[in-house]
Amino acid sequence: MDTDVRSVLDKVPLGEAAWLLFHQALPDDALNAIFDAHRGACYQREFSFANLVHLVNDTLCQHGGRAKQTLDRHAGSGECPASEQAFYGKLRRMPVPLSEALLADGAHLLRPWLSNRPRVELPASVRAFRVLAMDGKSLKHAAKRLKPVRGHAGRGLGGKALVALELATGLLVGMTADPDGHANEAKLVPQLLPRLRERLPGVNLWIADQQFGDLAQVRRCTEAGDHCVLRLHPKSQFTADSQQPARHGVDAKGRAWTDEIGVLQSTRQGRMTVRRITLARDGDKPLVLVTDLLDGEFYPADDLLELYRQRWGIEQVFQQVAEVFHLNHLIGSSPQAIIFQASLCMLLYNLLQAVRGLVADTQQRPPETISTFNLLYDLNRELITLHFLVPPDALLAGLRERAASIADLRTYLIERLSQAWTERWIKSPPKKRHLKPAKHKRGAAGHFSIHRVLVESKKAKDV
Repeated sequence: MDTDVRSVLDKVPLGEAAWLLFHQALPDDALNAIFDAHRGACYQREFSFANLVHLVNDTLCQHGGRAKQTLDRHAGSGECPASEQAFYGKLRRMPVPLSEALLADGAHLLRPWLSNRPRVELPASVRAFRVLAMDGKSLKHAAKRLKPVRGHAGRGLGGKALVALELATGLLVGMTADPDGHANEAKLVPQLLPRLRERLPGVNLWIADQQFGDLAQVRRCTEAGDHCVLRLHPKSQFTADSQQPARHGVDAKGRAWTDEIGVLQSTRQGRMTVRRITLARDGDKPLVLVTDLLDGEFYPADDLLELYRQRWGIEQVFQQVAEVFHLNHLIGSSPQAIIFQASLCMLLYNLLQAVRGLVADTQQRPPETISTFNLLYDLNRELITLHFLVPPDALLAGLRERAASIADLRTYLIERLSQAWTERWIKSPPKKRHLKPAKHKRGAAGHFSIHRVLVESKKAKDV
């Protein structure tokens, strides 16, 4: 290794650690194997799938989602062997199943590097389950570069994704996507659940909001021995069993709850015995949960209410993914390109959680006390420094040489990150905000699905 490259690496421990972890957990061979298994009719020529992942990764982590600067930086190097047009063409034609597999397989490969400390403390009664929160994510802020979309009123939607978060580890473990931004994410549940059950053996406990709280989704979530805690849909019909007395109590905030056994029914799905927990809330509608965990002694209502409160974690993750990894600045314009970027952003979020866990281990702290934003801020600065001082090919060769000389990567990373520790990485306590809620501006929130516009444009040409 050139002496200058080695000296630069010694000064950027966080950037070096992130690169070594990414290429140990997700080497080029693994990325290209994911491509081969899920590519469909897509093919590799000048650009390999690994090349594409690395270029988009650099774009997100160093240039705020602006690919032009990344392509100029890597032009003529081994990381960018073809033209800018070829890069955008690859993104535009990226198969959706490949993007879905990238997140799921990447999460699996990163799992051995996670901290042993849980991300959140689950209630004692449900710790035997793998608790998975699922929610939909609309992919907004798409640029109107495609010809049929230009001049179209409103904001473009580049797709809809249904994503699952494993609460204990903080990993985004899988997603199912639809190019149509107006698709109902509840219709994606039959695709997501079987895939995750195949990849994550054991008994799962699914948590979701009221859009998923009807009898059809309860039946899907309880297949294969799984369980669920869902917020009951307002139109679902529940009839309490008069033969079983209701339980009553108060939660940690002194709010009253009622726990009942009864029947959830619908015209198409028939009937199913479930448990309904209703929490009274001052100045708001009651929170109503439905679950197939019928034993109120073994699974107390307080535990299930606390568990549903932790479902908010997936909303916070979506916000961090959008803000930290620039998902609001979309590189491509087609739904396929946008879904691929979303998948890679979520994979990078998982990688950052692994780095965050290693940093927490160096200080014997819970991972939740480390600020994701501040950690990535310093990581961005180190990566920019690294790429500014060293040419791409020389940097890649130097990093690979250093990786080959490390016998135990985890021990090496802990040692390097302990040297890089700073008090700035400690998360600040939550603050009360006293801002008034923003008023909705009439006519300013219209959206349209890019996929539907492209389909209609194709139909018009075929006529």
